[in-house]
Amino acid sequence: MGYVRGEVTPGQTTIHVVDIESPPVLEGTPTTVSYIATDVAEVNALTIVSAGRDALGSSDILVSSAVPAAQSEEDVLNLGPGSDATVDVCDDESTVLVAMNGTGSQRAVRKLKIDDQQQLTDTGDSFQTSAPPQNVHCAPGSQAGIVVNALAKAQTFTTANMNVVDAQNLAAHGGGTASLGHSADFSSGGNAVYVVSSVGDFTGRGHLERFSFNPSTGALGSSTQTMIEPVTRTTVGLELVGVGPNDKTVYVTEWPDDRVLVLDATTLSQQNVISGSAINAPLSVNVVGK
Repeated sequence: MGYVRGEVTPGQTTIHVVDIESPPVLEGTPTTVSYIATDVAEVNALTIVSAGRDALGSSDILVSSAVPAAQSEEDVLNLGPGSDATVDVCDDESTVLVAMNGTGSQRAVRKLKIDDQQQLTDTGDSFQTSAPPQNVHCAPGSQAGIVVNALAKAQTFTTANMNVVDAQNLAAHGGGTASLGHSADFSSGGNAVYVVSSVGDFTGRGHLERFSFNPSTGALGSSTQTMIEPVTRTTVGLELVGVGPNDKTVYVTEWPDDRVLVLDATTLSQQNVISGSAINAPLSVNVVGK
């Protein structure tokens, strides 16, 4: 199963359940959340968490839990002023990470908790990001994570105390106007993390980097990189890279060329291309069965 953000109407957003088959099929009645949702993450087979902006003019960031099978929004937590929120849930099914843009301390990654009754609690643990965040990801094991931002930088951190461990300039950093870090994905064991960045001046300089990673400490290690098509736009909450279920391949969207690249997960050499009439300007990819 998967989840897709649907239509946005005044004051709310619909989230659809998708049965991942060939072709994918929308299942049942969509769930409605009470704000403009910008990202969705799965807690477990029953529960999802989404984040976004209050549609009533307060510019507050709202995070909610929902049970799609019941078309029910269970809890809503207001995190205060901010914009462009993105969310991920760790595999412990209780740690929720929310990255939000704003001014000063509002530009931060914050840690929430969700319990078995789908109730959300702000732990008060957070750290400020070095630029507007584009995506946040929790590593396998729930002990560390990574956030990438709009200056093509990445910060890794531990989830226990939300302390920053490493700060890394990505390959696109400083390469031109509006260089961006877009999204990341971890190998199944968390010993590698793949990050997409691009230079926003339409020069064709998009990058995929593979870093070795310690999922217990959050430390980054050596890196390998390859060129891809540029993204050249903000991509808050969109996943541009996904690691295959056997950790042997990596999938990367190339929306200017209407295709998805299939790369070797170790060398980043191109193995295949997925294209065709059904692949039209793809921006987000998620791999099922990891």
